Amino acid sequence: MIHPLRDHHVPHFSVKDLKKNQLHELYIAMMLRTLGLSLVGVFVPVYLYQLGYGVDAIALFFALVFGFRVVTDLLGAWLVGYFGPKHIMILSHIFLVLTLSLLLSLETTMWPLGFVAFMYAIALGFFFTAYHIEFSKLQSVKRAGSQISTMYRLGKFSSAIGPLVGGVIATFVSVQVSIFVALTIIMISAIPLALSPEPVRTRQHVTWKGFPWKETKWDFISNMGLSFDQMAYVFIWPLYASIFIFTDDVYLAVGIMTSLGLFVSVLNATILGKLIDRGKGRILMTIGVALQSMAHALRTVITLPIQAMGFNAGADSLTSAIRMPYTKGVYAQASRFEGYRDAYIGAIMTSSNIVRSSIFLILFFLTQHYSDQDSMKLTFLIAAVTVWGALLARFKVLK
Repeated sequence: MIHPLRDHHVPHFSVKDLKKNQLHELYIAMMLRTLGLSLVGVFVPVYLYQLGYGVDAIALFFALVFGFRVVTDLLGAWLVGYFGPKHIMILSHIFLVLTLSLLLSLETTMWPLGFVAFMYAIALGFFFTAYHIEFSKLQSVKRAGSQISTMYRLGKFSSAIGPLVGGVIATFVSVQVSIFVALTIIMISAIPLALSPEPVRTRQHVTWKGFPWKETKWDFISNMGLSFDQMAYVFIWPLYASIFIFTDDVYLAVGIMTSLGLFVSVLNATILGKLIDRGKGRILMTIGVALQSMAHALRTVITLPIQAMGFNAGADSLTSAIRMPYTKGVYAQASRFEGYRDAYIGAIMTSSNIVRSSIFLILFFLTQHYSDQDSMKLTFLIAAVTVWGALLARFKVLK
């Protein structure tokens, strides 16, 4: 890819300056993409339910999405090694646009959900594998807390605006218009990625020969505990609230509920980042896990809209308290095993997707024997236990 402006200016920058500039471009690209996806992302299970799909069908849809990602994320890691993360992130945007287009027309054209899930898996898998590889390369270990904090603040801020705006549009216009707006923003978000060169050497081949499995096995095991937790609060909780807590204007209500929690997270991200850089990451993660476990259990007794709003306002920050230090640990490990960076990130993503797919398979089988409400409550209780697995991580940078 030719970058006339870049080629003219790069000689005036040091490697450090160039990496800093690329990090800022990644911030902008991630913020725009997150804004676009958050307009509809939290509403995908709600949207499917409103179209008449049952909880069991929705569970199978997401089981397929993350099941496919077991393969697509590893393929993404191989492609990143050869073409570079920016090229693969841009490619992922194409698949995300195609996915949202399929969802947009789902009301009139009954696309097979398996096909939609496959396209969604490629879009998510290619992007996040490439994103984590690039960020792990650009971030500084000494300033990782503040850099991750900046990314979290931008991401959470965009995620906070998206559900609120998307909920308003879906309620007063249509959910299809929300998807169309999301499509436009996501296409724009690819522009910053084309403004600078690849941050890593391209034409690399992902190799597993000599991979340090013994030193990294606890990274993958602990990551599995976090993955169950993530699916419970990102997908199952909004769907549960839309069915059993909110009765009117569910898109608007879910959007407000989600945005409240994310806005509070934005305010807390800077504080959490400073604590991480001061060596408090492990303590912060331990407290976050304990409180998150309690939060999952509390989801089972929330029945009123005001309770759900208040709960989300406080609970969302717990995810940042866990994931920000954990992310620092993952990036430090990826940099530590430099020759295996792509393989390491690919393996981390694969371990996540195995569990992500499993939680939806568990939800599907539960719905065959229990009511939808009881089935989802049971998944929250399982998440309350499995989130403790995050503490099995043995990242040296957090000691």
